[in-house]
Amino acid sequence: MNDSTIRQTKKIMYLLDSLAEPGGVERVLTDKMNYLVSNGFEITVVTYQQGNHPIIFPLHPNVKHIDTSTPFYTIYKYNRIRRIFKLTQIKKQFRRVLQKIINAEKPDVIIITTYGIPTCGIVTKLDTKAKLIVEAHAPKSMTIEGNIHSKNRIRRFIDIVYNEYQCRKVKQFDLLVLLTESSYHDWKSIAKKHIVIPNPVTYFPESISHNTTPLKRIIAAGRLHPQKGYDRLIEAYAMISNQCPEWHVDIFGIGDEKQHLIDLIKYKKMQNKIFIHPATPKIYEEYSRSDFFVLSSRFEGLPLVLIEAMSSGLPCLSFRCKYGPEDIIEDGKNGILVEDGNIQQLAEKILWMCNHEKERNIMGIQARKTSEKYKKENIMPKWINLFNTLPQ
Repeated sequence: MNDSTIRQTKKIMYLLDSLAEPGGVERVLTDKMNYLVSNGFEITVVTYQQGNHPIIFPLHPNVKHIDTSTPFYTIYKYNRIRRIFKLTQIKKQFRRVLQKIINAEKPDVIIITTYGIPTCGIVTKLDTKAKLIVEAHAPKSMTIEGNIHSKNRIRRFIDIVYNEYQCRKVKQFDLLVLLTESSYHDWKSIAKKHIVIPNPVTYFPESISHNTTPLKRIIAAGRLHPQKGYDRLIEAYAMISNQCPEWHVDIFGIGDEKQHLIDLIKYKKMQNKIFIHPATPKIYEEYSRSDFFVLSSRFEGLPLVLIEAMSSGLPCLSFRCKYGPEDIIEDGKNGILVEDGNIQQLAEKILWMCNHEKERNIMGIQARKTSEKYKKENIMPKWINLFNTLPQ
């Protein structure tokens, strides 16, 4: 690339819904912004629905935060017809406020995520010379359907068509950043140009202590949401729990699915075997008190909990869901992969893990080695190189 076509990028603007939820996306975006501002970049994060909610993960004091105070969620208190009118009003307000912010900040790059797909059409109409980047944190199919909860077929169809239309706005962006190469198959029909940069792991333990005796504890962590498939984990463990009576499962997370999962545990008579705990900032301590990790998700972007568990020396067992587990786990080497959705096979492999301590320990050593490539010092230079080699 000719030097005359290279821009020295220094001002990065992130455009997000909010930084209020204790989710993986919020955490990793905060990590990236903190890293970049510590390495000479000027970072502004613009939220549009933060409101009075505190920012959940600590931001570097030099990261500038601006909220546009345009709560799109308020439209849902109106009926369908009025909702369209209110949405049009809020979009106009949002675009006007965002344009003022861009005029003042003059960013070199504006980044949104696929969770903010409805803002794509607004961003592409702004008056700016900034390069526009979309980060894909979920498969395209789930970006389209993930937040549609209506059971009315007609409403679902309208919402899917609308979200598909919004997704196609990605074509007007300069670059789509994917977490895995395999996820490109999901986005290639609308990606103008793409690059793969995995998410960095937030924390990497400098050392770990290997348990000399099994703790007989299986761990899972993440939002209590249908996506995470904890119902499948409960079903699978119930099949084999009587064959490993000293073992138990601890699930850490918060979310709307909690009561449904508690009811399922009771229905399966697993109250003394499977336990649900609140999300904890000390999750690495919980990893250190566990023997292996299970990921039962229906889909993923790049499951950071897998990498966290592996960095703690835990072998991992996962469905071959789209996307991520197959990019991280080498079946039989640092963990085990099972056919996506095959609950019987998941149960059999959980039992195998419980009964094979020596093999678990070998897998755990390999898992930690695998996780090293996701350290921030290995991932973030890829972002810096991307920013510094964007064409004019």
